[in-house]
Amino acid sequence: MVKNSTIRGVAEHVDAMPMPKKFVMAKKKKDREEKKQKLESEKAERAALEAAGVKLPKKKVASKFSYPTPEPVPEPKPLTVDEAMFYTTSWNAANVIAKKFAAGSLTTANYGEKTSVFSRMNEIAEERGSMYP
Repeated sequence: MVKNSTIRGVAEHVDAMPMPKKFVMAKKKKDREEKKQKLESEKAERAALEAAGVKLPKKKVASKFSYPTPEPVPEPKPLTVDEAMFYTTSWNAANVIAKKFAAGSLTTANYGEKTSVFSRMNEIAEERGSMYP
């Protein structure tokens, strides 16, 4: 290999090539056989100890049907107008949030605030609206 050359040696090229499929399968089979032999030897040791009268704790087997119970989602804290505006990503999003605050339909407004804004808007609609149901 030449110093400061971009040409690499044969060993680096061979290492970069993927292993042929038959060798990958042979390696997996060898690993499975080793695991099987290990389990058999552990089982034989366990049987020998139990035959000698030594009590061993049983291994816990996890059920495939038992799912972990997820923790409950915490309640969202109420946002102020400034906090909601701070988290916006653009000018348009800020305007949308501002309109929601004006109409009282933003999720941070409680029921009393929403109904009071609606009743005030309803009075204005009665006075100024050309059509009222």
